[in-house]
Formats: sequence, structure tokens, C-alpha cells
Amino acid sequence: MTQQLQEPSHHFFIAWLAEQPCGFVHLQEVCLPQNAMMHERKWLEIAAIAVDTRYQGMHIGKQLLAFAENVALEKGFDDLSLNFWSANPVKSFYEQAGFVSTRQGASKHLR
Repeated sequence: MTQQLQEPSHHFFIAWLAEQPCGFVHLQEVCLPQNAMMHERKWLEIAAIAVDTRYQGMHIGKQLLAFAENVALEKGFDDLSLNFWSANPVKSFYEQAGFVSTRQGASKHLR
């Protein structure tokens, strides 16, 4: 994390309530250069987002997502994305915020 704090493509924002930190969002600028298989692609990724359990249900997560969207727009990104496990119970929270599932993966445990 120390290294990420020094990289200009990583952005960390802390939510505060009554002078107490209550959540955060970590944003990462991603750019995949053009190659023979695809055009250049840039987006802002929500690498991590969390709200302290004591403050959940107070719309802080919703505000962090809205803040991330504003950062993306201010920086000229057309897309804001995040990854989560398909069984994550917070999936509906992201969908209510306007996120649409775009891909699905699969894995097989071998050991």
C-alpha cells in the first residue's frame, strides 16, 4: 500500500462522519494500450471500497460510489468499474447504484 500511495494512478479517499473515519474507497486508473487484439482502453477501477460496520446503513457506501463516479468524470474517464464475487451479497447494492454485470468467470479448485 505504501507504494500505491506514491503512484499517481492510485487514489485513496476516506469518508469521515463526526470527525471519525468511517469508510474509504481506493481508485486506480487503468490503461491497456492498443495492440493487435484490441483498441486502447482506459477506465477508473474501484480497487477497494469499505464502510466500517458501525456506520453501515447510513448511505456512506452510496456516497463513496457517487464520489468515485465524480472523480472518474472529472478525470475524463467514460467507465467506472469494480470486481466482486458473484455470490457477494452486496451485488444488489452495486446494481442499485447503476452498475451492470459485464462478465462472469469460473475457476476450479485443484488442491
